[in-house]
Amino acid sequence: MRTRSAAAGLATVLATVLATLAACSGPSAPSDATLSGAALYARYCLACHQADGSAREGLRPALAGSALVTGPVEPLARWVMYGVRDGGPVPRRYPAVMPAYAGLSDEALAQILTHVRSYFGNHAPAVRAEDVARVRAAGGAHAG
Repeated sequence: MRTRSAAAGLATVLATVLATLAACSGPSAPSDATLSGAALYARYCLACHQADGSAREGLRPALAGSALVTGPVEPLARWVMYGVRDGGPVPRRYPAVMPAYAGLSDEALAQILTHVRSYFGNHAPAVRAEDVARVRAAGGAHAG
């Protein structure tokens, strides 16, 4: 019985992911400027960090309960903006690469960062586009 329930739950999650991917691709996909932080997270982050922010064990760091996520904005913004190749500023190394999202607007990055800082059990202040712009203006890639 439990296996059937787990399978049904997995099917629901898979259907949601597929619907999100279908909505976010193709010529009729909404622009980033019209999407919420949650929708932008679904578009750019969900595949690796999962719907609940738990990530894939051993491959990516969890966002839920992360000191990096709830700490100062600059390191997190730099991490998301410039990506990470070798595990980055997390306590242990992860084999997967964090892609760079510097091509996203300051507003879109602020919405994504605000989403991850206020969901998954995290309780940190919102990030403003101005905060992201300051990190972008400082330039340079992430040291990780």
